[in-house]
Amino acid sequence: MSRSLAVVRDAIDVIRRHLAALSPEVAEPLARRLSACSDEVSRWGSHPPTDPQRDSVMCRVLDIHTAVTLLLRSAGSHPPRHA
Repeated sequence: MSRSLAVVRDAIDVIRRHLAALSPEVAEPLARRLSACSDEVSRWGSHPPTDPQRDSVMCRVLDIHTAVTLLLRSAGSHPPRHA
């Protein structure tokens, strides 16, 4: 597994854990966006992405992570820590 693939998969896993702390109606749209990223990343094992494709997914994952973190903070919560 390439390093970039591992980093993106790890980031997706962290975001999934954070989404669990949000209400379902808030989490659902973000979870759908994250699922689309995850689906795209799952294809990288058989078809490695181009640099622009990889950058695009990484930016979308970062956008989702930022949105989740801001929502948790505005609710007076903190993202769960991961090991």
